Amino acid sequence: MKANIACLLLALMATSAYALPKQFTADYTLSTMGLEIGEARRTLRADGDGRFVFESLSIPKGIATWFISDRLLERSVWQDVNGQVRPQEYLYQRSGGRKSKLIKMSFDWKDHVVQGIDGNRNWHVDLPEGTLDKLSFQFALMQDLKQGKRKLSYPIADNGEVSTYNVRILGNEDVTTPLGTFKTVKVQQVRKSNERGLTLWAAPSLDFMPVKIEYKEKDGRIYRSLLRSLQGIAKP
Repeated sequence: MKANIACLLLALMATSAYALPKQFTADYTLSTMGLEIGEARRTLRADGDGRFVFESLSIPKGIATWFISDRLLERSVWQDVNGQVRPQEYLYQRSGGRKSKLIKMSFDWKDHVVQGIDGNRNWHVDLPEGTLDKLSFQFALMQDLKQGKRKLSYPIADNGEVSTYNVRILGNEDVTTPLGTFKTVKVQQVRKSNERGLTLWAAPSLDFMPVKIEYKEKDGRIYRSLLRSLQGIAKP
């Protein structure tokens, strides 16, 4: 009897220590050079059998539609494997503007190969354990920050190769959004050059959801995303 109770308690402890990711919908306002240019929506939804779909859609709005018409869709389908993100499929699609672009990747974890299509170019490379795509990497980063990890390094499949994204924690900052002011952890992708890069402000009170995102392009222009609404994760 005592053995059965002990087994039950261990099972309950294991269940409480690990939970599947929360599904959410997060809306952001996009801006650059002080001008609001559009909006973005990020969603995470369950797809059955431990699979999740993480999607980001950006569209121009208002006066920006006079000179910007690009619609950007990025999607990562991944499986939760004991709390680790394991990508299955990745899609990047830019449409509606002068330059369209389509990138697809499929991850074969049995043979450890990732295959990609970039326009008219097909490629495949070996798939090291722990490899992510450029979108699922951002969710994995949220999870690692939530677990208190300080060493943040990720192998990323992109453009016919697997490269390493290193992320450093820059400190804590308060960020004001339409939802209020949040205490955040500021993290930045470390790159060999400062030409381009990604910076995130993740709010611990929102399960480390980024409340502010900045992306620096090669030409030095900075695009900002600021959280304006959130469903699925309760604001404290």
